Amino acid sequence: PFWAFSGTLEARWSCETREGTSSNAHWTPRTGAEVLMFDNKLVSGVARISDKIANELVPFRLENLEPYAPDHLAGWSALAYDKSMADSSLAAREEFVKEARQIVSRRAAVGQERRDFKVGGGRWSGMTFKLLLLPLWVGTYRYKGTRYQIYINGQTGKVTGEKPSDDFKKALIWASGVGTFILIALISIIILLVLTG
Repeated sequence: PFWAFSGTLEARWSCETREGTSSNAHWTPRTGAEVLMFDNKLVSGVARISDKIANELVPFRLENLEPYAPDHLAGWSALAYDKSMADSSLAAREEFVKEARQIVSRRAAVGQERRDFKVGGGRWSGMTFKLLLLPLWVGTYRYKGTRYQIYINGQTGKVTGEKPSDDFKKALIWASGVGTFILIALISIIILLVLTG
């Protein structure tokens, strides 16, 4: 189960833009608003599937959704949602606000030098929600005695999940970082000694 949210956000922004010629420049306050619509922002309806994992599994093809009928699941197991619509709505709004900040940053005061750019809270309107059952395969595997979860988008075949970490590779990366730092420090000391005579 996934919650799908749609709606409109009016995101307000403010900044100062540089006006005038280089010898006569000054900073002028500017404000504005961008109206952004979003459709079917998906949030996992299952608490054990994190938002990070859910975001790695998108996109799902939602153009051919059908109303629920019991025979759709005949012979298949399905999870029931355990994350409330209210909590999921907050998560969807937070995620969309992050996206909105990037969009507004690209659109506001285009072509002008600006400073102190801020995107404030916005007004939400037309919020709707749906509960969707989407094809997602969930499995586990064992590696060196530890269990790991794997998730597969049942429409696109996109795979994500947990994977074992290689302690040897981690140690090698750490050692190469320390080695690089020591090398740079030695070169700096040599250069200092040469320059000071």
